[in-house]
Amino acid sequence: MRKKHDANIANIVMQPPLLPTVFTVSVGISDERLAKKRIMCVNSEDILVAGKVKRVFFDKTGTLTKQGLDFIIASACLEHKYLDLAMAACHSITVSTKGVLIGNAVDLNMFAETRALISEHGSCIELDGGDKVKVLKKFDFDHHRMTQSVIVEADGKLYAFVKGSGESIKNICVTKTIPADFDRDADRCAREGIYQISFAMKELPSSAQDVSILARDSIEDSLNFLGFVNFKNQLRTETADALTELEVGDVKSVMVTGDNTFTGICIAREANMIKLDETVIFGKSIISNGVISWVDEQGHYTNLPSIIDIEKKNIVLAVTGDVWNSLQTRSDIKEMAEFVRVFGRCTPNDKVTVIDFFVKKGLTCCMVGDGGNDCGALKTAHIGIALSDAEASIVAPFTSLDKDITSVLEVLKEGRCALASAFASYKYMIVYGQIETINQIANAYFSVTFHEWCWVFMDGIWMITMAFTLPLAQAETHLSPKRPRHLFLALVR
Repeated sequence: MRKKHDANIANIVMQPPLLPTVFTVSVGISDERLAKKRIMCVNSEDILVAGKVKRVFFDKTGTLTKQGLDFIIASACLEHKYLDLAMAACHSITVSTKGVLIGNAVDLNMFAETRALISEHGSCIELDGGDKVKVLKKFDFDHHRMTQSVIVEADGKLYAFVKGSGESIKNICVTKTIPADFDRDADRCAREGIYQISFAMKELPSSAQDVSILARDSIEDSLNFLGFVNFKNQLRTETADALTELEVGDVKSVMVTGDNTFTGICIAREANMIKLDETVIFGKSIISNGVISWVDEQGHYTNLPSIIDIEKKNIVLAVTGDVWNSLQTRSDIKEMAEFVRVFGRCTPNDKVTVIDFFVKKGLTCCMVGDGGNDCGALKTAHIGIALSDAEASIVAPFTSLDKDITSVLEVLKEGRCALASAFASYKYMIVYGQIETINQIANAYFSVTFHEWCWVFMDGIWMITMAFTLPLAQAETHLSPKRPRHLFLALVR
């Protein structure tokens, strides 16, 4: 019985009681450092996971680009007064009790160009010329339809105005009202990095006085194309340097956006996500029976090379959300997905499927976004970083209060630091437990022991001091090409 008792004592000593705390201490210190940099973390355990990130997915508008957009031009195909009316009425702007306009940057910039005034409850709009418009019913922006609509009463008549992406508006308009150069102009604007919103309208019959019973499907159908409004999406000044540092740190950057894919390609080139010597082939649409239409950056049709040729010829791919869903039936999708740099025209669900695919592939993924349409992807990724204090910050474990893209670098650096220092402390505790066990065995064999102050020093001062000071190691100033070893993550699991 004595031998069994001594063996149990030895086992206990080999695993010091402070062993589990070393991970908590490392995480807590990194959490405090992030807080000082105005990066809030709601789940500190995710800091360790951030140290293993291999792929970062970025939303475009408001994330890689600036929050605000520069207004360029509004062009009308019908009477310009209707486009002005649509710009003044078709939006999601509300008015605070202090009279401040609240809404997304695109709507605010667009509304400012009309010089219109909006009532406190948003039910009445006064146009620049003094005419008043009564807002009867609104349909909020739908990420699946890619449209937003409103019903107004002006000059004693009822009008329905709809705005959205060029593709979505084209699909719900009467064909003969679409300009002949619509597709060519939309592609040109997209390649130049211009954010374009299209508008359509129709006059409702006077018998439709009770607009509350009108269904959205009936409103957004058989419309007349009205015109479009162009904005310039300016890249953040720090974006290119941040993505370059991620590349040096062996972290691949990918864009997942709901905007036009050509616009995404343009911004990706400006951000150095796509290099100057890389050729882009874009999966634009599905023709029929799963056949995909592939084009180059100039819009010329081309064939998709084999995986070997893609790698040899320095080719990268860009796809729409629909094309991505179709590609997942291919047998070589795992190899092909490695070359996709831009996922455009993605619905919130498309963003989730993209992140989920790479997560299931075994990559530790990070999603960076700022809008409500990014919430699903932020939650699906191992690490979600919100550059917003709105909906995205609710589901993301990390939130940048300064809405700065360099926060991604800080999270990854602190993650690697916490992981490395935690494992260093872990190794120290294990080695200490081994040494003390051998020490006790030797003492028992020779029937001697240390003075009690020696035990106080070793267990009470030496071990505790080292356990709580090793995690104080600072994070590297730049991401290293090498991550902490894979063993680290296996231990924290």
